[in-house]
Amino acid sequence: MKNSRLLNPDGYDAEGQYTTAEDLLLLSKAAVENELIKRVCGAYRSNAYLADGNGVTWYNTNKMLNPNDAFYRPEATGLKTGSTKAAGSCIIVSFTRSGREYIAAVLEATSDTQRYRTAAALIDSIS
Repeated sequence: MKNSRLLNPDGYDAEGQYTTAEDLLLLSKAAVENELIKRVCGAYRSNAYLADGNGVTWYNTNKMLNPNDAFYRPEATGLKTGSTKAAGSCIIVSFTRSGREYIAAVLEATSDTQRYRTAAALIDSIS
């Protein structure tokens, strides 16, 4: 990553913090090369049991992984949603199409719906 200045670990807006789509895609490519990260970011739901025996279920906010959502794409394999006032509504979506793996970035969408529509159009445009 050559054109990013990250000032906090969570990605929330900070004065002087910036990144580029290219850098986010480089980071995402490295992330999906790690099987654990790929598996965690590609799971729609995860169940765990705490030390006290209680169960907890976490749901991924990526609607493209939710088989009950209109934006669901079976080709989607992950990766990361996010939104801040400065960045807008964003998604880095990884997916497999025709035996090839892809990563696409949608940045600065004006709404969650727009980010998913744009990401879905990108996935659907590859034959």
